[in-house]
Amino acid sequence: MPDSIASEHAAGERASWFKVITAVSDWWGKGVFVFLTASILLLGIGRFSFSANGTGLSAWSVSRTTFFFLVDLETSALVP
Repeated sequence: MPDSIASEHAAGERASWFKVITAVSDWWGKGVFVFLTASILLLGIGRFSFSANGTGLSAWSVSRTTFFFLVDLETSALVP
């Protein structure tokens, strides 16, 4: 392959990876927003139990997990 074609191919691969990374980042950000909204809703209703043995979710557990996902999103945005 001539150098110009190879460089165009490499640029195309970089562009496609950029699109994938952007799509994943957008999806991740929307998920963080949904779970932040869920933690706000749980503040109003308290603990949500799944079964009689006490397994469930609280606003604290959802917001704590969401915070770490948000930190991960922001950290990955810093990586070139």
